[in-house]
Amino acid sequence: MEYFDTLSVYDRLAKAGLPDLASRELSEILRGHLQQQIESLATKRDIEELRLGTKQDIEELKTSIAGSIEVLRLTTQRDIAELKKDIEASRLATQRDIAESRVDTIKWVVGLLVAQSAIIIAAVGVLVKLLK
Repeated sequence: MEYFDTLSVYDRLAKAGLPDLASRELSEILRGHLQQQIESLATKRDIEELRLGTKQDIEELKTSIAGSIEVLRLTTQRDIAELKKDIEASRLATQRDIAESRVDTIKWVVGLLVAQSAIIIAAVGVLVKLLK
């Protein structure tokens, strides 16, 4: 604690006309109060410890955030790769479906052409018999 002159306070209170016991008690009350106030003040060392602790906390947060960002970056890259695979698989499936549809369409057209040709040949044959 910093120096507090209780004798000086006591003398001033006694000169002001306060009884001896009251002057002594008030001096001690003031000393105790000042002691509490001084003890609650932050010292240079307290402030330096707080600054160093805060600096360390900031560095730990930076490291933690950098790690989290790296994890998110890797996760995002993996997700993008999976999406590319899914898109490629969908593209190939669509191409396969289109090719199958073309084959089916060609089968139907050939079948209809054969049927139509048969009908025309039959009709020509009937016309030839009728015209004879």
